[in-house]
Amino acid sequence: MQLLGIYHSHPNGPNAPSAKDIERAYYSDVAYFIASPRPGASHPLRAFSIREGIATELQIDLVAE
Repeated sequence: MQLLGIYHSHPNGPNAPSAKDIERAYYSDVAYFIASPRPGASHPLRAFSIREGIATELQIDLVAE
């Protein structure tokens, strides 16, 4: 088994990595998913790569089978 991603939510703010999220990003090879449960959120789920204190947004592609 291999860890591919970690997720959490930001219920009261934007779903972008906070300073604490970046500080605690211990796994540089995984995607960090942040959900926004707020009604009307334009992007309810976002993903980021966080390496060496820098967060870079990743593109999420949905695949239907």
